[in-house]
Amino acid sequence: MKIALITRGCRPGAGIQLYAFELARRLAKQHDVHLLTDPREAAECGARVVPVNVPVKPLWHSIVAFSSKAGFEAQKHGYDLVHTQGSDGRWGHVVTAHSCHLAGMRASLKLQPTLVNQLRKWFSPAHRAVVQMERSAFSSARRIIAVSRRVRRQIRAAYPCTRRIPVRVIYPGVDSRVFSPEAVSTLRPFARARLGFSEQHVVFLLVANSPRLKGAERLIRALSLTNRATGQLLIASSNANTGRLKQLARQRGVAGRVHFLRVGSKILEAYAAGDVYISLPEYESFGLTVLEAMACGLPIVLTRNAGAAELVTSGREGVLLPALVGDGEVARAMEELAAHPEQRAVLGRQARRTAETYSWDRMVEEIEEVYDEVSREHAR
Repeated sequence: MKIALITRGCRPGAGIQLYAFELARRLAKQHDVHLLTDPREAAECGARVVPVNVPVKPLWHSIVAFSSKAGFEAQKHGYDLVHTQGSDGRWGHVVTAHSCHLAGMRASLKLQPTLVNQLRKWFSPAHRAVVQMERSAFSSARRIIAVSRRVRRQIRAAYPCTRRIPVRVIYPGVDSRVFSPEAVSTLRPFARARLGFSEQHVVFLLVANSPRLKGAERLIRALSLTNRATGQLLIASSNANTGRLKQLARQRGVAGRVHFLRVGSKILEAYAAGDVYISLPEYESFGLTVLEAMACGLPIVLTRNAGAAELVTSGREGVLLPALVGDGEVARAMEELAAHPEQRAVLGRQARRTAETYSWDRMVEEIEEVYDEVSREHAR
């Protein structure tokens, strides 16, 4: 099958780029895969790169230009199937809904109902461009793949045009050989010593490119309400802009208990340093870092508005909290886990077992089933 994959980026790392990379390199073993992407954001994956070059700025124009140019490019070459990632391309046969941008905007307004945030969301050209491209991509698709049941509900509600289109939930995967208890166990002494953690410390870990959007401020406030000085918070991110979070930690009297780690390719060191993975996202369509942490054997503390919460049962792999949970309830969950290492171990082992069932190979097999459905319909 000659397949066009449309994505703005395709390389190891995080988010949609990682998803596209794992999908492309597995499909390329069996199919003729053409990757329509920004060549600066493409790693070698066995697919043929078809460059889609557009100006980077202004952002809103870049979003619209890439989606349109990639869509037109795909129409010119007679592909058997065109698979686009979210709003990245128009006129795809299959679209993976990595999120529902309109739902994300509304979630942000619930958590931060300030006039400034309202104006920023509704009048931002970039936000409006993504919504426009989402609607265009979804309305022309023959099949939609949602990365969680939550996303499926959201796109059905936000875009009535999707109600006539089959939407299948296919969860992303994780490489359980790379992210494993054995791998983090080997790295743990070095990673903890580097950050100044002793074995008495219980480290609550958040890994996020945008820590504030994953609840970092709420975590700092919750940490300040805990009584156990051994409880530590580690925020690992590729984002160096942590000044506001450091200021909040100083204001709440926990500057010595909040730590920051700049991560790139050495993300395993972050998981090795942690005892519990914790995230309170503003909006989370899925959350690959949650699945990576589970594969490493870390128990999970997560709010129910994250798509990855669909893989977690409270009391089995970790603790699930309400989306709008208060700081006090978060603090109590942290204290409970900090006080019971045996409970953390049990939850972590079950988290690992659950993560092992969500491989990239399994994901790609399910996506190929969707391709076959589209091909059979086209042949009729």
